[in-house]
Amino acid sequence: MATSKPKESKNARDLGARTALRQGSVLPSSEALKLNLVKDPSAEELVIVVTHDCDCVASDDAEPYIEMMIGKRITALNGNYTNGKNPRKLHIEFQLNSEVVSVEVLAAPKLAIPKQTLMGISPDPTYALNDQNRRTFSVWLRSRYSRMALPDELLIRLSVVDETIERACKISHYALHGIYIYCDPFEEIGPKDIYEVEIFVVYDTAVQGAKEIAEEVADKIRHRFELKFKTVQTPGMGIQWTSVFLSSCAAMADTAFTFADTLSFQRYQLDHISLRQNPQGSVPEAE
Repeated sequence: MATSKPKESKNARDLGARTALRQGSVLPSSEALKLNLVKDPSAEELVIVVTHDCDCVASDDAEPYIEMMIGKRITALNGNYTNGKNPRKLHIEFQLNSEVVSVEVLAAPKLAIPKQTLMGISPDPTYALNDQNRRTFSVWLRSRYSRMALPDELLIRLSVVDETIERACKISHYALHGIYIYCDPFEEIGPKDIYEVEIFVVYDTAVQGAKEIAEEVADKIRHRFELKFKTVQTPGMGIQWTSVFLSSCAAMADTAFTFADTLSFQRYQLDHISLRQNPQGSVPEAE
């Protein structure tokens, strides 16, 4: 016996047809002013849609709000905030008519606007994200709720190499997707025990010279680890690792970084312990 296909509600059909806003869309400044989302258009603020496309066109019974974030045009990108390196702040390029402009997006505050308020409003046609930046924007939004979860003790020990990694990312932001790290054991350990760490510097194969840049970054990170975590032991023992053992640090193409790798490796976020008020464990003394 054939079954009839459930009828789509009129509300859902109408909403899908009338809602042109999608993730990454910029609300026209005139509409943003009407809705009191921005106060001064001369400040070059942008109201950017962050709700997923599917939820944008869902019925307002199922998804009553469209969420947005405030962006602001800036003079230049800061490498510390490109490619989703920082979960609280993103620097990204928008196409504005025939030119490319740099925009800073802050994760907070995030605004929830009733869908019915936005009916009939189309995105600002002068702003657009290219495919690569649209993917970056989407990944950054997910990273807000999918943060690096390495053991606290390891994060404390790695604090002495943060500056080197941050500087390398800043200089080479256009060529790198990110720094990815794997550790063993994946648990808290005692102060005399050692973590084994493996690092991949994942580079963008679409950027000419990115491989060489990633290899240089990997060399700098490796040198910093050796400086901070290698020590000369008693005669006959040779050079030993203390606190953290870097088993490997290598450049890797984005085309070679597999789905299995994403399940094993954590993306290295440089603000991972910013909320810790009472860190435990000792930090190796810096030279």
